Amino acid sequence: MRLKTIAAELLANQASETEKLSSSNITHKQSNQPLKILVLAAIPQGLRVDKEIREIEEAIRRATNRDLFEIKIRTAVRPQDIRRAIAEEQPSIVHF
Repeated sequence: MRLKTIAAELLANQASETEKLSSSNITHKQSNQPLKILVLAAIPQGLRVDKEIREIEEAIRRATNRDLFEIKIRTAVRPQDIRRAIAEEQPSIVHF
């Protein structure tokens, strides 16, 4: 439940920050830098997060525009680590 609250807060903050940017800034950022994908995983027992991460990486490697993406992976993430990871990496996409 706490994780859902943190995620909802982060999404709300990101939405308000996104509204502040002009469309020219967004276009400029996307054209000059790859889209950063941040994969956050707690790796609880029974889940095959390693397999899921490998599948994501393989799909991007096979893509024709693979240079447009950069993957950052954080494992053993605790709720308090989520906000820090997003602030440090400033990803375009967050995958839990």
